[in-house]
Amino acid sequence: MMGSWNQCAGVVCLAFVFSGCGSSLELVNPSASFCAPSELKSAGSSMGSAEVFMLDPISASGNPHLLPNSSSLDSLRSSVALSRLNGTGVLSGSQVEVVNGMFCDFKYGAYHPENKFSYSHTDPRFQEAMAYYYGDSYRNAVDQTGYLQSRGPVTLIAHCEEGDNAYFARNLTSQNVVELVCIYDSINSQGASYGDDAEVLIHELQHATTEDNYSLKDELNQFHYDEAGSLNEAISDFMSLMFSDGLQSQASDLDPRIFSRWALGVFDPMGSHLRGAHSCPVYDSHFPHCDRFPSFEVPSDSNGNVATISYVYPDGLGWPYSNRFSGSDVLLNTIKRFSSQEEIHNSGVLLLGAMWDLYAAIKSNHLSDVASVKTTMTQWVLESLRHLPPANTSTNHSPVTFIGFSEILMSLVDQFPGLTAEDKAAAKRILTARGLYDFQSLSRPDWLGVGSGTNILIPHTSTPGVFIVDDPKILKKWLEMFSQDSSIVSQNLETQVNDQLDPGEVAAIWFDIQNKSNLTAGGVLLTVTSNSSDITILGTPFNLGYMSQSNLNQTQVMYEKINGVSIVSLLNNSENPNSIPIGNSYFNTNLLFNHTPTTAIWVKVSPEAHSGKVVQLLVQATPSNGVGSSQNFPVTIR
Repeated sequence: MMGSWNQCAGVVCLAFVFSGCGSSLELVNPSASFCAPSELKSAGSSMGSAEVFMLDPISASGNPHLLPNSSSLDSLRSSVALSRLNGTGVLSGSQVEVVNGMFCDFKYGAYHPENKFSYSHTDPRFQEAMAYYYGDSYRNAVDQTGYLQSRGPVTLIAHCEEGDNAYFARNLTSQNVVELVCIYDSINSQGASYGDDAEVLIHELQHATTEDNYSLKDELNQFHYDEAGSLNEAISDFMSLMFSDGLQSQASDLDPRIFSRWALGVFDPMGSHLRGAHSCPVYDSHFPHCDRFPSFEVPSDSNGNVATISYVYPDGLGWPYSNRFSGSDVLLNTIKRFSSQEEIHNSGVLLLGAMWDLYAAIKSNHLSDVASVKTTMTQWVLESLRHLPPANTSTNHSPVTFIGFSEILMSLVDQFPGLTAEDKAAAKRILTARGLYDFQSLSRPDWLGVGSGTNILIPHTSTPGVFIVDDPKILKKWLEMFSQDSSIVSQNLETQVNDQLDPGEVAAIWFDIQNKSNLTAGGVLLTVTSNSSDITILGTPFNLGYMSQSNLNQTQVMYEKINGVSIVSLLNNSENPNSIPIGNSYFNTNLLFNHTPTTAIWVKVSPEAHSGKVVQLLVQATPSNGVGSSQNFPVTIR
């Protein structure tokens, strides 16, 4: 599963995104009877009833092999009570309101004057009932903890569009905050909707709670791929899993750490997109038990310190390394298969696992009152979000990191009376084991160098230390993909495509930062400054990290990690049968870094720039687990 967020017209969208295509969804033929009347009268009651899946069909049945085309789905429905309705006969209440996108023109769909919302799964109103029941139940549970910050109900759009997706969006205006969740109908699996999976619904609604507790005016996610975005996804997964814990059928031994076993697990006939709160990724042959966590250890350094790597921070970001592969080129094929290692859903799994371990440990200490454990965990997580640092466009556009969040968690632990000394010790132990607390620091100020600019997929370069894309077809495609103005790219395809900087052209640039330290650098924030007007760093929206208040020709972007010497030596050891062609530079850490522009900076070369002029691009790199360092990257105007 791939995911992304897009900043478009003031709306931040946090989404599931599947690749692939399929047939259009076929439900029962919609008609006016599927939509509420235009004029609503009060039914007088805030209570109602509905039939829903208990989480999803697999969780309800206990059958992990159930598929969306099963004819038995209606038999898996359960009767539930609805609360907090506004009394007008539609699915609208104080916590959420549900509308229908495809069949009712984004107006209310399900209607009953006595608030009875019982429908077959093939009826589009069934997903509306699912959305209301779980949306209302979850937000009310958060409200009971005192941490619901929204000024009004969140709008859930059932049957929002056709596609394998679901997302939360928040529109910030000077008057209010408008929040909505868009729930798609699958095209990969006919007849299936993301509204059939309660964990997806809760995940998206948690984005609202996460964002609102962080700030009612500022966004948590700043870049396409940054640790703030990964943290956002991890918390949504975790809160969804914690809320769902105990609601699965007892008829089968379903793993409570698996997130969205229905939508992510079975909707795509080409393969599962599952992720979970485990100690290793799904492609490890010992998943889900992960009994060899963390798999590798770096030999002791001169001070006797041992740095655990692999499924811990920062080596565990993206695709973690595994010693459980066999056969030739298996690790390299894994890298190619999991190409978006910096994508926020993928790198968020590490923090998700740590949060679940915290919950599981504390729950085991308080088995007599699991409900209180969930309340305390919710308060602890959401209070920590309130203490995260705000972004600014003068010094630090993306200050939120996994390590910073973990340190805040530990600093606030004494504020929650429900957490005992045993709980606090477990929290420290778990966060330390994941590399997120009491970690070994990358302390050498000279750790940063200039890499070759090559890797196994880029064997030659005419611009050492950097990678430049100036092909107008590629650049325009990228800009259009993110709904940006592609007319800014005006260079000539026939004469100026040379992966170099020519006068007058726009280009995307990456820096092959080399890490000379033994330790991997994680969450590396790059501040890039051009010292010449001959190369202008484009402003927003082309560079999301443009430093508009620094008064410099400057932007920021984040690289997920840069391998340290130790892990490179381990994995490239001739005695290791699974050796892979990686190195201790950015281009050799993420071999497919240039397949999307999400970690590139965008520049424009002055039409009057002189051929042969060398411009120094100053890169300051600050890892979350160490000290910052600076290095000039010279580029020559052709």
